[in-house]
Amino acid sequence: MQDCTLSEEKQTATWLNFYENKLELGCNLQPDNEDDYADVDVRSLPPIPDRHIQEHATIATCCGKWSSRRWLIPTLILLVGFMFLLWIILIAVTATFYAAISGQMLELKQNKMETKKEYSSQLLELKQNITEMRKEANSENNAISSQILELKQNIMDTKKEVLSEMLNAPVKMMEERLMAEITKLKEDIRSLRKCPESWMLIESKCYYISTTALTWEESKNDCIRRNSNLLILRDKKEMDDLQPSLRDKALWIGMSKIGYVWLWTDLSIPSFTQWAPNEPNNAGSQENCVEIKAGAWNDVNCSIKKHYICN
Repeated sequence: MQDCTLSEEKQTATWLNFYENKLELGCNLQPDNEDDYADVDVRSLPPIPDRHIQEHATIATCCGKWSSRRWLIPTLILLVGFMFLLWIILIAVTATFYAAISGQMLELKQNKMETKKEYSSQLLELKQNITEMRKEANSENNAISSQILELKQNIMDTKKEVLSEMLNAPVKMMEERLMAEITKLKEDIRSLRKCPESWMLIESKCYYISTTALTWEESKNDCIRRNSNLLILRDKKEMDDLQPSLRDKALWIGMSKIGYVWLWTDLSIPSFTQWAPNEPNNAGSQENCVEIKAGAWNDVNCSIKKHYICN
């Protein structure tokens, strides 16, 4: 009769196979359905050694923990994916925000530059206006200063004139009185003095205008014969006084050229001259005597016969 008692090694192998099968089924040590194992006689199973029971208990405990935490991996994967998605969204939002901020900053910079340019242009225009206003103000100040100086000078001149008139009033009165007396004396002389027949009295002097024409030398000699001289003009006033009586007559006067010098018949040098335009020209190198005509002098050939005037 065969011994139904299993050896310890076989019992251990039997239980190991049992637990391995259970582990392969998901580490579930409990039967899926107790009714399925109702007719199993566990008594026929060999007893398990204590050490094997402890080992398999530890394995079962680990398998139970593993079975209860199987959902953590998908959860972690989902969580990591969600965080990655949030990170991408955050980056996109940050990039969008940065782009918007950069655009606004660029726009602000452009506005700032335009505003600065505008202010610079306005400031330059203001400076130019101020410069022009200063120039105008300086010009007006100079004009006012010039007017003030002119007024001061006018006041000084007026003061001088008033003071001079005040100081010279007596002298002026004396001069006027003397001039009146001189005029009266001249009139008295004219009334007392008489010129020879055919002579003219002009400003207390007697003048003779010939009725015949002679050469310059003959005219000089005829004036000497009449106890006078061929006309000698001492000043322009005498000539001006005489001119109305001469009119446009061409008359010899007592001036001739000796060498290269014009002299009166008394050998005196003329104190003034009244030559006509472009005269003396010494035409033909023979014009060495002087005639008077229409208030001007002209050099003429001395051999020409003309009327003459004595004084």
